[in-house]
Amino acid sequence: MIQNSIKLNKINDTDMIIKIFDTYEWNYDIPCFNLSLPGNKQGFMFPHYDFIKFNKLGIDYDTMKLKIQNYNPKIIENDIYFKGRNTTNTKSNIRVMLSQLDYPFSINISDDNVQGDNSEPIYFLKKHKYLLDLPGLQPWSVRFKYLCLCERVFIRISFYNSKFEEKGYWKQMSDLYFRENIDYVHLKYDIDFEKPLSKTILNKIIKDIENVYSKFEKNPILYKTMVNNLKKSANKISLNNIYKYISTMINSYTKNLLIK
Repeated sequence: MIQNSIKLNKINDTDMIIKIFDTYEWNYDIPCFNLSLPGNKQGFMFPHYDFIKFNKLGIDYDTMKLKIQNYNPKIIENDIYFKGRNTTNTKSNIRVMLSQLDYPFSINISDDNVQGDNSEPIYFLKKHKYLLDLPGLQPWSVRFKYLCLCERVFIRISFYNSKFEEKGYWKQMSDLYFRENIDYVHLKYDIDFEKPLSKTILNKIIKDIENVYSKFEKNPILYKTMVNNLKKSANKISLNNIYKYISTMINSYTKNLLIK
Protein backbone atom coordinates (compact mmCIF):
# COMPACT_ATOMS: atom_id res chain seq x y z
CA MET A 1 0.00 0.00 0.00
CA ILE A 2 2.90 2.34 0.73
CA GLN A 3 4.50 1.46 -2.60
CA ASN A 4 1.25 2.26 -4.41
CA SER A 5 1.00 5.54 -2.51
CA ILE A 6 4.52 6.52 -3.53
CA LYS A 7 3.58 6.07 -7.20
CA LEU A 8 0.89 8.73 -6.86
CA ASN A 9 2.11 10.99 -4.07
CA LYS A 10 5.57 11.92 -2.89
CA ILE A 11 6.52 10.38 0.45
CA ASN A 12 9.63 11.66 2.16
CA ASP A 13 12.29 9.33 3.55
CA THR A 14 11.25 8.21 7.02
CA ASP A 15 11.34 5.56 9.72
CA MET A 16 8.06 4.20 11.06
CA ILE A 17 6.62 1.39 13.16
CA ILE A 18 3.47 -0.41 12.00
CA LYS A 19 1.50 -2.74 14.25
CA ILE A 20 0.31 -5.38 11.78
CA PHE A 21 -1.88 -7.27 14.25
CA ASP A 22 -5.52 -6.43 15.02
CA THR A 23 -4.77 -4.86 18.39
CA TYR A 24 -3.12 -1.55 19.21
CA GLU A 25 0.44 -0.96 20.45
CA TRP A 26 -0.08 -0.56 24.19
CA ASN A 27 3.34 -1.73 25.41
CA TYR A 28 5.41 1.26 24.36
CA ASP A 29 4.78 4.99 24.51
CA ILE A 30 6.00 5.68 20.99
CA PRO A 31 4.34 6.98 17.80
CA CYS A 32 3.00 3.85 16.12
CA PHE A 33 0.76 3.10 13.14
CA ASN A 34 -2.14 0.75 14.03
CA LEU A 35 -4.96 -0.92 12.10
CA SER A 36 -7.42 0.15 14.80
CA LEU A 37 -7.43 2.29 17.95
CA PRO A 38 -9.85 2.35 20.89
CA GLY A 39 -11.04 5.70 22.17
CA ASN A 40 -8.44 7.70 24.13
CA LYS A 41 -5.49 5.65 22.84
CA GLN A 42 -2.72 7.42 20.95
CA GLY A 43 -1.45 6.44 17.53
CA PHE A 44 -2.08 6.62 13.81
CA MET A 45 -4.72 4.58 11.97
CA PHE A 46 -3.21 2.79 8.99
CA PRO A 47 -5.67 1.35 6.43
CA HIS A 48 -6.16 -2.40 6.64
CA TYR A 49 -4.21 -4.34 4.01
CA ASP A 50 -7.34 -5.97 2.55
CA PHE A 51 -7.91 -2.68 0.70
CA ILE A 52 -5.48 -4.05 -1.90
CA LYS A 53 -5.88 -7.81 -1.38
CA PHE A 54 -9.37 -8.94 -0.46
CA ASN A 55 -8.83 -12.21 1.38
CA LYS A 56 -8.73 -15.33 -0.84
CA LEU A 57 -9.98 -13.46 -3.90
CA GLY A 58 -6.91 -11.24 -4.04
CA ILE A 59 -8.82 -8.29 -5.53
CA ASP A 60 -8.68 -4.68 -4.40
CA TYR A 61 -11.30 -2.46 -2.78
CA ASP A 62 -12.34 -0.63 -5.96
CA THR A 63 -12.98 -3.93 -7.76
CA MET A 64 -14.99 -5.33 -4.86
CA LYS A 65 -16.94 -2.08 -4.65
CA LEU A 66 -18.07 -2.52 -8.26
CA LYS A 67 -18.99 -6.16 -7.69
CA ILE A 68 -21.17 -5.23 -4.73
CA GLN A 69 -22.78 -2.26 -6.46
CA ASN A 70 -23.59 -4.29 -9.60
CA TYR A 71 -25.23 -7.15 -7.75
CA ASN A 72 -29.01 -6.89 -7.43
CA PRO A 73 -30.74 -9.89 -5.82
CA LYS A 74 -34.20 -10.86 -7.00
CA ILE A 75 -35.45 -11.55 -3.47
CA ILE A 76 -34.45 -9.73 -0.27
CA GLU A 77 -34.98 -11.61 2.99
CA ASN A 78 -36.54 -9.55 5.78
CA ASP A 79 -34.09 -10.79 8.40
CA ILE A 80 -31.10 -9.67 10.48
CA TYR A 81 -28.16 -11.44 8.88
CA PHE A 82 -24.59 -12.31 9.72
CA LYS A 83 -22.25 -14.99 8.44
CA GLY A 84 -18.73 -15.45 9.71
CA ARG A 85 -16.26 -17.65 11.49
CA ASN A 86 -16.37 -18.47 15.18
CA THR A 87 -13.57 -16.07 16.10
CA THR A 88 -15.07 -14.95 19.42
CA ASN A 89 -15.19 -18.34 21.14
CA THR A 90 -12.19 -17.51 23.36
CA LYS A 91 -13.43 -13.97 24.07
CA SER A 92 -16.97 -12.52 24.20
CA ASN A 93 -18.50 -15.50 22.30
CA ILE A 94 -21.15 -13.14 20.90
CA ARG A 95 -21.26 -14.85 17.52
CA VAL A 96 -22.25 -18.27 18.86
CA MET A 97 -24.66 -16.77 21.38
CA LEU A 98 -26.54 -14.83 18.70
CA SER A 99 -26.54 -17.82 16.34
CA GLN A 100 -28.92 -19.60 18.73
CA LEU A 101 -31.67 -17.03 18.19
CA ASP A 102 -34.73 -17.50 15.99
CA TYR A 103 -36.15 -15.27 13.25
CA PRO A 104 -35.72 -12.41 12.50
CA PHE A 105 -32.13 -13.27 13.49
CA SER A 106 -30.23 -15.28 10.91
CA ILE A 107 -26.73 -15.79 12.27
CA ASN A 108 -24.58 -18.37 10.49
CA ILE A 109 -21.37 -19.35 12.25
CA SER A 110 -19.04 -21.74 10.44
CA ASP A 111 -15.45 -22.27 9.36
CA ASP A 112 -16.27 -20.59 6.06
CA ASN A 113 -15.41 -16.92 5.81
CA VAL A 114 -17.89 -14.57 4.16
CA GLN A 115 -15.00 -12.50 2.87
CA GLY A 116 -13.98 -14.45 -0.18
CA ASP A 117 -14.88 -18.12 0.21
CA ASN A 118 -16.53 -20.08 -2.60
CA SER A 119 -19.78 -20.69 -0.71
CA GLU A 120 -20.90 -17.08 -0.30
CA PRO A 121 -19.43 -14.02 -2.00
CA ILE A 122 -19.64 -10.94 0.16
CA TYR A 123 -22.05 -9.24 -2.24
CA PHE A 124 -24.62 -11.91 -1.33
CA LEU A 125 -25.11 -9.88 1.84
CA LYS A 126 -27.44 -7.76 -0.29
CA LYS A 127 -29.93 -10.63 -0.18
CA HIS A 128 -30.83 -9.51 3.33
CA LYS A 129 -32.64 -6.37 4.48
CA TYR A 130 -30.68 -5.95 7.73
CA LEU A 131 -27.05 -6.80 8.36
CA LEU A 132 -24.98 -7.19 11.51
CA ASP A 133 -21.37 -6.15 12.00
CA LEU A 134 -20.06 -8.20 14.92
CA PRO A 135 -16.70 -8.00 16.70
CA GLY A 136 -14.19 -10.77 16.10
CA LEU A 137 -11.13 -11.81 18.08
CA GLN A 138 -10.71 -8.12 18.86
CA PRO A 139 -13.68 -5.76 19.42
CA TRP A 140 -13.79 -4.48 15.83
CA SER A 141 -14.41 -5.88 12.35
CA VAL A 142 -12.54 -5.46 9.05
CA ARG A 143 -15.77 -6.13 7.14
CA PHE A 144 -17.21 -2.78 8.29
CA LYS A 145 -16.13 -0.95 5.11
CA TYR A 146 -17.71 -3.64 2.90
CA LEU A 147 -21.01 -3.55 4.77
CA CYS A 148 -20.99 0.17 4.01
CA LEU A 149 -21.20 -0.73 0.31
CA CYS A 150 -24.20 -3.06 0.56
CA GLU A 151 -26.96 -0.42 0.49
CA ARG A 152 -28.70 -1.96 3.48
CA VAL A 153 -29.35 -0.79 7.03
CA PHE A 154 -26.72 -2.48 9.14
CA ILE A 155 -26.20 -2.61 12.87
CA ARG A 156 -22.65 -2.33 14.12
CA ILE A 157 -21.89 -3.88 17.51
CA SER A 158 -18.81 -2.40 19.20
CA PHE A 159 -17.12 -3.30 22.48
CA TYR A 160 -14.60 -1.38 24.54
CA ASN A 161 -13.30 -1.66 28.11
CA SER A 162 -13.02 1.51 30.18
CA LYS A 163 -11.05 -0.47 32.79
CA PHE A 164 -8.26 -0.55 30.18
CA GLU A 165 -8.62 3.25 29.85
CA GLU A 166 -10.48 2.78 26.58
CA LYS A 167 -12.89 5.72 26.45
CA GLY A 168 -14.77 4.64 23.35
CA TYR A 169 -15.18 2.11 20.56
CA TRP A 170 -12.27 0.94 18.41
CA LYS A 171 -11.98 3.09 15.31
CA GLN A 172 -10.37 2.21 12.02
CA MET A 173 -9.41 4.37 9.09
CA SER A 174 -12.79 3.72 7.39
CA ASP A 175 -14.52 5.51 10.27
CA LEU A 176 -13.26 8.80 8.84
CA TYR A 177 -15.74 8.42 5.98
CA PHE A 178 -18.86 7.11 7.71
CA ARG A 179 -21.10 8.67 10.36
CA GLU A 180 -22.47 6.56 13.18
CA ASN A 181 -26.25 6.59 13.55
CA ILE A 182 -26.56 8.58 10.33
CA ASP A 183 -25.08 6.17 7.79
CA TYR A 184 -25.53 3.07 9.97
CA VAL A 185 -26.78 2.07 13.43
CA HIS A 186 -24.10 1.86 16.11
CA LEU A 187 -24.61 -0.02 19.39
CA LYS A 188 -21.70 0.32 21.84
CA TYR A 189 -21.06 -1.55 25.08
CA ASP A 190 -18.49 -0.95 27.81
CA ILE A 191 -17.62 -4.51 28.87
CA ASP A 192 -14.73 -6.88 29.43
CA PHE A 193 -14.68 -8.30 25.91
CA GLU A 194 -11.99 -10.82 26.89
CA LYS A 195 -14.67 -12.84 28.73
CA PRO A 196 -17.96 -14.45 27.60
CA LEU A 197 -20.91 -12.08 27.68
CA SER A 198 -23.02 -12.19 30.81
CA LYS A 199 -26.68 -13.09 30.40
CA THR A 200 -27.63 -9.53 31.33
CA ILE A 201 -25.41 -7.95 28.66
CA LEU A 202 -26.42 -10.51 26.05
CA ASN A 203 -30.13 -9.87 26.67
CA LYS A 204 -29.55 -6.11 26.42
CA ILE A 205 -27.74 -6.51 23.07
CA ILE A 206 -30.55 -8.72 21.75
CA LYS A 207 -33.21 -6.27 22.91
CA ASP A 208 -31.33 -3.30 21.42
CA ILE A 209 -31.09 -5.07 18.05
CA GLU A 210 -34.76 -6.03 18.13
CA ASN A 211 -35.69 -2.42 18.89
CA VAL A 212 -33.70 -1.21 15.88
CA TYR A 213 -35.39 -3.80 13.67
CA SER A 214 -38.85 -2.80 14.91
CA LYS A 215 -38.10 0.91 14.48
CA PHE A 216 -37.11 0.59 10.83
CA GLU A 217 -39.85 -1.91 10.00
CA LYS A 218 -42.41 0.61 11.20
CA ASN A 219 -40.83 3.46 9.24
CA PRO A 220 -39.79 2.57 5.66
CA ILE A 221 -38.90 6.21 4.97
CA LEU A 222 -36.37 6.13 7.80
CA TYR A 223 -34.88 2.95 6.31
CA LYS A 224 -34.57 4.55 2.86
CA THR A 225 -33.04 7.73 4.33
CA MET A 226 -30.30 5.82 6.14
CA VAL A 227 -29.49 3.75 3.06
CA ASN A 228 -29.24 6.91 0.93
CA ASN A 229 -26.96 8.52 3.52
CA LEU A 230 -24.76 5.43 3.48
CA LYS A 231 -24.51 5.41 -0.32
CA LYS A 232 -23.39 9.04 -0.39
CA SER A 233 -20.66 8.43 2.17
CA ALA A 234 -19.52 5.22 0.46
CA ASN A 235 -18.97 7.12 -2.78
CA LYS A 236 -16.29 9.21 -1.07
CA ILE A 237 -13.90 6.33 -0.45
CA SER A 238 -11.64 4.86 -3.15
CA LEU A 239 -8.14 3.47 -3.47
CA ASN A 240 -6.80 6.81 -4.68
CA ASN A 241 -8.21 8.48 -1.57
CA ILE A 242 -6.64 5.75 0.57
CA TYR A 243 -3.23 6.33 -1.03
CA LYS A 244 -3.58 10.08 -0.54
CA TYR A 245 -4.43 9.49 3.11
CA ILE A 246 -1.36 7.27 3.57
CA SER A 247 1.06 9.76 2.01
CA THR A 248 -0.39 12.73 3.91
CA MET A 249 -0.32 10.87 7.22
CA ILE A 250 3.25 9.60 6.82
CA ASN A 251 4.59 12.97 5.68
CA SER A 252 2.89 14.76 8.55
CA TYR A 253 4.28 12.23 11.03
CA THR A 254 7.77 12.57 9.55
CA LYS A 255 7.73 16.37 9.61
CA ASN A 256 6.16 16.90 13.03
CA LEU A 257 6.95 13.90 15.20
CA LEU A 258 9.92 11.95 13.92
CA ILE A 259 13.08 12.74 15.84
CA LYS A 260 16.26 11.99 13.90
